[in-house]
Amino acid sequence: MSDAPRFDWQSALARLDKARRALEQGLAPAAEELEAIYRERAQRLAQGGADEPEIEAAGLLTVFRIDAFRYALPGSSVAGVLSGAKLAFVPGADPALMGVVQVRGEIRPVYNLLIHLQAQGSPPSGGPIILVNADRIQVGIAVTEVEEIRPFLKDIPTAAPESGAVSWVTEDFVHVLNPRALWRKRH
Repeated sequence: MSDAPRFDWQSALARLDKARRALEQGLAPAAEELEAIYRERAQRLAQGGADEPEIEAAGLLTVFRIDAFRYALPGSSVAGVLSGAKLAFVPGADPALMGVVQVRGEIRPVYNLLIHLQAQGSPPSGGPIILVNADRIQVGIAVTEVEEIRPFLKDIPTAAPESGAVSWVTEDFVHVLNPRALWRKRH
């Protein structure tokens, strides 16, 4: 037989049990510690963040691209984005109408925004579709890509360029659309 020391199973089991208890305690803070965390969060929320813009003072823009053109819609008018939706062709329809799509059991028209704005180009078929709420209707806009959702301050001037469909232009030349004016002509 060998003179090597024998493995101490009792000591190993004790160390494993101690590690298990430490993990359990680390994952679930003590009641006093949890109460202190909640109290601190409540105080922070009650004070409000002076350096952060208030939700009422800021909004969101959904920025998208159709061919080389960049546009944006106010986040409040965007109901969602569909990816991989199949369009059904509508024979004899307006050329701006690319087709219709079923959304939660309801049929929505999907438009080529560039034709609607009298610009050249067309979004690729099978690309994303932005669902837009405008005056009690919901329509889809076929786009090449949804680039980003970003904040903007609501005190930006709303001086419209030549087209009533464009509310204003951002510093990086994104045309922010007015959904109400955009679809007023069509419906």
